[in-house]
Amino acid sequence: PFAEHVLSAEAQKRLEQYQALFYLLQTQPTYLARLLVLTNAADVAEQERRQLEQTVLAMFAYAQQPREEYLLLKLVQATIHEQLPRVFQLDDWLSVHAPFQRMLIHFTCGVRERTYLCAMLTPPMSRLLSEPHLELDAVAALRTHADMDAALEEPATRAEFLHRLQALRAVCETFVNALRAASPPTPYGLQFVARAHFDALRTQFPHAHHTDIVRAVAYTLYHSYIHPAIVAPEAYGMPSPSDHARRQLACLSHTLHQIARGTPFDDADRYLQPLNEYVLDASTRV
Repeated sequence: PFAEHVLSAEAQKRLEQYQALFYLLQTQPTYLARLLVLTNAADVAEQERRQLEQTVLAMFAYAQQPREEYLLLKLVQATIHEQLPRVFQLDDWLSVHAPFQRMLIHFTCGVRERTYLCAMLTPPMSRLLSEPHLELDAVAALRTHADMDAALEEPATRAEFLHRLQALRAVCETFVNALRAASPPTPYGLQFVARAHFDALRTQFPHAHHTDIVRAVAYTLYHSYIHPAIVAPEAYGMPSPSDHARRQLACLSHTLHQIARGTPFDDADRYLQPLNEYVLDASTRV
């Protein structure tokens, strides 16, 4: 109805109104940010929420052009500011499934972000995938026994268990070093989100320790951006893992999750608690 050669006066007016509406929603992110946060808090079906988020991303052309990328980043920033007043403790923020985190997952599917991930993770990923007999699941060494605690008293089982823990720690260290490396440069969009996230948390929780705020930002970026590339590297231009390698990646990502969050393993993962000292040390270096 809006083709130039068939526009009537009424259609022309309607077109201009739609243009004004979309311009307002793009340049005044408060409206969409509030809608996303309220929808997230309401009892809305997951399918409808996903449809809304996809519609919002389409309004910004999935950040494929500089203007739309900038405006979408401002929306992410506004969504963080809209969500934070509903959270009263910094620890609670880590467990909130905020809409900006899901938007960040879509945003980081861009060419630059995928190229950055591929360049950063390919060396440690290739090293892991090149070892077909690598075993990182230490708990699996105990599951073949009816009594896992008694299994640790058997010399052969205990040696295999400790060997897998050491291998898991060594592989984690290669990925931690890759995440800390300054090359390649972090894409601007990720830098912007990290800074906006840090500033918002510092304002909302002025008495929180600086390290705890940095850790919260690091965990969000890991969970929304890096974790998907580790568990499904083939989707980011890296080699496709075998079924065996994918199980090792699951063990690796579980430990990296604890490192990014800065939280030691609890009783639910008590057989991995020997790694707690390393987890807390590595969390200060990510």
